[in-house]
Amino acid sequence: MKNTRLLFSVLFFTFLFINLFAANGNGNISLSSLRCEMMTNPQGIGITHPRLSWVITSSERGTVQTAYRIVVASSVQKLAIGGDLWDSGKITSSQSTFVPYAGNALSSNQTCFWKVKIYTSKGESDWSAPATFSTGLLSSKEWKGQWIGLDKSFAWDSANVKMSRLSARYFRKEFALHKKIKHAYANI
Repeated sequence: MKNTRLLFSVLFFTFLFINLFAANGNGNISLSSLRCEMMTNPQGIGITHPRLSWVITSSERGTVQTAYRIVVASSVQKLAIGGDLWDSGKITSSQSTFVPYAGNALSSNQTCFWKVKIYTSKGESDWSAPATFSTGLLSSKEWKGQWIGLDKSFAWDSANVKMSRLSARYFRKEFALHKKIKHAYANI
């Protein structure tokens, strides 16, 4: 009986020691839900200084963010080597929502890749998984389309009634491509 108690005591204190003292600080801090303008990997945002956010998860109680570092790049490869659009450096702040982009000026139809690393009261995190966002057309001068529509009703529509229901309009454009598509966007 004494040996069983002794064995359980040793196991209990070993487990307690491992959980309390062996954690190195960054293995239990992770970042997730990276968002730009409160959207996950948004395409075609219409602003030049988007706001970035992330969620901190830690297995330890009382973990508080004390600083962050954001890196933004024009490609995944450039993101891996430090980013070419913005490296915030270590910013002392607990802010993890709506952090404004403060890097090089963004242009229309530009795809950006970003990641974040945080520093906490319990150590620092690893880099987050990369996230992305892209800009749409940022200037009204870049919109070169014309309004499309059908100005008349079909024969089967009841257009002369006060609360008419018109048939759905579908617009199609067929075209042939002579090169392989790398990526494509439709600004509507």
